[in-house]
Amino acid sequence: MLKVVFKTAVFALGLMSLVNARAENGGPSVELAMKGDVVVTSHDARLDELASVNGGDQALCARLSALQIRIDSLPGQIERITRDDIQALIALRLPELSGHVVWSGADSASRVHLRGRPVDVKEFTSRAQAALEEWLRSRFSEFAAEPVKSGYDTSVEQTVDETVSIRPFKGPVSSRSAVWVDIGREGQPAQRSFPIWFSVVAHSQVPVAAHDIPAGSRLASGQIANVDANVANIGNRPLVGETDIDTAIAIAPVRQGEILTRDRFRNATPVEAGDEVRLQVRAGTLVVEAHGIALESGANGQRVHVRNAGSGEVLVAAVTGHDIVEVSP
Repeated sequence: MLKVVFKTAVFALGLMSLVNARAENGGPSVELAMKGDVVVTSHDARLDELASVNGGDQALCARLSALQIRIDSLPGQIERITRDDIQALIALRLPELSGHVVWSGADSASRVHLRGRPVDVKEFTSRAQAALEEWLRSRFSEFAAEPVKSGYDTSVEQTVDETVSIRPFKGPVSSRSAVWVDIGREGQPAQRSFPIWFSVVAHSQVPVAAHDIPAGSRLASGQIANVDANVANIGNRPLVGETDIDTAIAIAPVRQGEILTRDRFRNATPVEAGDEVRLQVRAGTLVVEAHGIALESGANGQRVHVRNAGSGEVLVAAVTGHDIVEVSP
């Protein structure tokens, strides 16, 4: 769609001034005829690319011919420019010439095809690979990035007034990572983008299971080993860290050697059902302690059922810390 900011008074003046004969001031008329199907190579087209300009004197023809019309479609698309669009643009940009225009021909609009030129995807693939490898080099001890063939090499086009640039890679890295290429006009946000894909390997020290971890068991330091592994296989899934020890419980079985990612565990509450707990009874400054088994999970301050390991009695106790519950006397 042709983007023109209309001023009501000027637009009205343009429509009223348009005649199909000589203007009242007796000046020579210029004949315009839409060309139908038109191919242009730039977003800024001249009026004489979309319409034939004939008659009148040379000065009038030259001024109308040079009138710039913005084409906002993309290469391969079609934009329809009508007589009314041209007429309104003349009224806005060259109002003094509105009364000197005569329309002729059968076409009431031009169908504008914006022709582009192929983007050298091979060149940009090399540049994108170099940029990605530079990013990997500063973060991983061992890495590799190889292009994955795509169909973009035959379909991407740009116009003569557009620039092509590589968007900086920001991660996270994965086994199939994309570097994005932007197409747009200088100093403006990109209008189009397309990815160049790479198969990536990136090695770093990661936590793995030192032995099999059963489902439902609490993670402990002895269950973790650090080894060099390809972290591209885990994408942006966060790894288990020191703060997760004793506070994470395996959701499902984890086999020895598997990378420990945070999504394979859930946060543990201070007391979990089935935990062996310290069962405390306070009487003033005196604390009597026994062993118990938690029958349900609870956070600090919550009351849970606990079985006294010695007597078998089931009690209600408040959670006061990690595997510690307190029974009111």
